[in-house]
Amino acid sequence: MAKTPGGILLRHIRKLLATREVPDQQLLERFIQRHDEIAFEMLVQRHGPLVLGVCRRVLHHEHDAEDAFQATFLVLAQKAGSIRKLGSVSSWLYGVANRIAAKARMNAAKRRCHEDRAESLPTVEPAEDVNWRELRSLLDEELQRLPEKYRAPLVLCYLEGKTQDEAARELDWTPGAVKGRLERGRDALRTRLSRRGVTLSVALLATVLARKATVQAALLNTTVRTATLMVAGQVESSMISVQVARLAAGATRAMLMTKVKVGAAILLVASMATVGTGMLAYGQLAAKQRQEEPSKGIAKDKGELPGTTEAGLKEGWEKSIPIPDANFGEGDTYRVWVEKGWLQAKRRTKAGQTDWHIVLARATDPEPPTIRAPNDTVTVDISYRGGRFFIRETRDVLRCVRERKRGTDGTWPRSDSLDGSYRGAGSAGGADQPPMLAGWMNDEWFVVTIGPTSERFDCLLRLNPKSERGAGYGFQGFRGDLREAFHGDTRIMDDGELLTARRGLEAVVKAKHAREAARAKLVDAPAPALDGKEWHNAVQALAWKDLRGKVVLLDFWATWCSPCVKKLPEVQALHEEFQGKGLVVIGIHSQQGGEKLAEFVREHKLSFPILLDSGKTVERFLIESFPSYMLLDKRGRVIRGASHELPKKGEIEQLLGK
Repeated sequence: MAKTPGGILLRHIRKLLATREVPDQQLLERFIQRHDEIAFEMLVQRHGPLVLGVCRRVLHHEHDAEDAFQATFLVLAQKAGSIRKLGSVSSWLYGVANRIAAKARMNAAKRRCHEDRAESLPTVEPAEDVNWRELRSLLDEELQRLPEKYRAPLVLCYLEGKTQDEAARELDWTPGAVKGRLERGRDALRTRLSRRGVTLSVALLATVLARKATVQAALLNTTVRTATLMVAGQVESSMISVQVARLAAGATRAMLMTKVKVGAAILLVASMATVGTGMLAYGQLAAKQRQEEPSKGIAKDKGELPGTTEAGLKEGWEKSIPIPDANFGEGDTYRVWVEKGWLQAKRRTKAGQTDWHIVLARATDPEPPTIRAPNDTVTVDISYRGGRFFIRETRDVLRCVRERKRGTDGTWPRSDSLDGSYRGAGSAGGADQPPMLAGWMNDEWFVVTIGPTSERFDCLLRLNPKSERGAGYGFQGFRGDLREAFHGDTRIMDDGELLTARRGLEAVVKAKHAREAARAKLVDAPAPALDGKEWHNAVQALAWKDLRGKVVLLDFWATWCSPCVKKLPEVQALHEEFQGKGLVVIGIHSQQGGEKLAEFVREHKLSFPILLDSGKTVERFLIESFPSYMLLDKRGRVIRGASHELPKKGEIEQLLGK
């Protein structure tokens, strides 16, 4: 329905009334009571940069971040009436956005593994240094773990840029309470970060936290309209993507389960209280009996855990973890052990080469390290001494906080992993200004070591294959202990404790090279056979023999893929313009999310043939991400390999004219 001039004027008047001075509590109440779209729009405008910033930092992918953004505000629309502290909407949204974005990251990892995509998806900020991105991720993790009374003022003052007086009004606290809790929250956050090897001044903390995201008008309008219609019971399924709907539903279910668990705990405590007296008497009697009777078959020394002593882990304690997943380096092995009083960890390849070796910390804690490997995104997570020191590796990033070492502490011989084939490639720092970050090369790999000198080091890792050097390599030393090196697109930054490296994992690099070679063989070769569950807009199943003499455009897409859906009108336009001139457009939909494909096709008025893939077509054409487009010539041969860009009309006309 077209908007009348009077309606537009009224909308602008209402927007002027709904200024920033209106508290979140009043905006929420207006939305709860009257489903006021303007009130909800003001909430999204006010807190959208905070939510989108969190989603981007967690996901590093624009479209996934937008999905998580929409899901967060859909949950706000659903739960607006049950938020216990209406004055702390910012903190509530911050926590929900973090949880939803983490779930979206897990879902994205599953999709990439399912589609056999080993390369990274496009990032939100491709030119941004990885170490700043990792630093903001650490801040988000630790900020979310703070108690609400400390997190709320930090979110308001640092992430949303409010003054302390504004935060006091919004939280209904005194200015003194805000100031005190802000200072204590800041100190607690710095303490938590220091345990993970990160030291930030107040000014730098404010700089890292204060960076805001810009919410595009289209995203804001879509989110507001969808949320308003949803609470009114008027939203249609086509207005919400499958991914957004699943994320919002999952977050809502998680909140419900939290309430159920709290209720169960209260009931349990109440029931335990009724029998507390009897249990206490029984406990006293049992304790008396244990004192009177000698222990049988129980070790008297405190170091009774296998491989431990009272002072710490025993020399020679060891654990190995094989990697069974092809996506993470099948055949590789993680080894964690104690040597010379230090806990060390190493990743060895199937061929017996060292991928990385790190001396983590003194083995002073008798509790063995916690080791988890692998899950949806992490290949290994090694945590020791209560999480103070850890190694966490994904397919392309390794992060580590290790105990700072001086002199010869915790070092191990160069000959252990660097043989005579390696030659020096450069360094930053030195014996007179430790630590020293040194680079080494042989015919295959670029390796970095970090330690007091190039001969004694506590960290070694292969940064990238030499063949992937690209633009070259370099080293930098900064004031203090900070050192940095890069090799092509990979990078390592280290200050002697915190190490962050974006590198080329051997299994991923080899898989990438294999796929590139296979994709090159596809070009100018007969197209692989199509294999699917069902056809839409086709009288019968299509086969290449039926399309001889036709130019074919293949569109690999999915309804849950936002870029794919945005491109569909252009694909439909090409079909309508060239279908009578010898072009056949065929859509290949992912085998995932095809339950409502027929309904989607009808609603979007798509008329070109679409195949719901069985998974084999994507595999045969070596498609790694959606959308991807390919062109076949009149002979049925692949003439244009997979690309994220649609072919130009001139390219199609040229093929039709041949």
